[in-house]
Amino acid sequence: MSELNKGFFYFIDEVGRGCLAGPVVSVACSISFDSFSHLKALIFYLKQKLGVTDSKKISSLKRIEILKQLKIDFTKLGHHSIELPIPFKMDFYISQVEPSEIDRINILQATMKSMENAGSELIKINEERNPEEKMSHCFWIDGNKIPPITSKNNNKIKCTAVIQGDQKLTLIALSSIVAKEYRDHLMKQLDRRYPEYNFSSHKGYGTEIHRSMIAKHGPTLIHRLSFAGVKEYVSKSG
Repeated sequence: MSELNKGFFYFIDEVGRGCLAGPVVSVACSISFDSFSHLKALIFYLKQKLGVTDSKKISSLKRIEILKQLKIDFTKLGHHSIELPIPFKMDFYISQVEPSEIDRINILQATMKSMENAGSELIKINEERNPEEKMSHCFWIDGNKIPPITSKNNNKIKCTAVIQGDQKLTLIALSSIVAKEYRDHLMKQLDRRYPEYNFSSHKGYGTEIHRSMIAKHGPTLIHRLSFAGVKEYVSKSG
């Protein structure tokens, strides 16, 4: 790893891409190159001690337990920094793109935008902490497409798309857990605003009960009006 010199590793995942309501959410986490010698210890701690894996394979209770152990506040957008009980510091950035923007630019571009924002903001934070350093930024991104992540200081950026990355890389899995619990928490809050849609249960995904409520009541302000299953009922919305 000596050729990497100074810089950071980043791991990004998103949730909510296939929903009929609510935002798409992306989370980036970063660790410094200086921490690479401790990486095995970090992976062991996250995977073996805490049980970090693909967010879809563990319950919400388990995901929340993991995040509480790590002292990650998954209820707030933006930057989060955590200290671990091993010689490690990690930073996270939570970003979301709203349904109106999804309708305007399409879900693929909205997903890329949320990933780009999470990654670019974390780069900005790391560069502001090290203003005199010339550094590299290396990204591993879940999926088969790469967002246009940029560095304010024109530092080198290397991005690798990893299909099923949340199953293959523990740190992408951790990002997926943060993203999943942030979005689920948000949808539970929105359930109070729109109780007839039962968002706490289905979190905006296209379940049978959700589709039936859209057909009955019409879409809300948080529905994706360009999506099949929603656009057919736009005339019913108030």
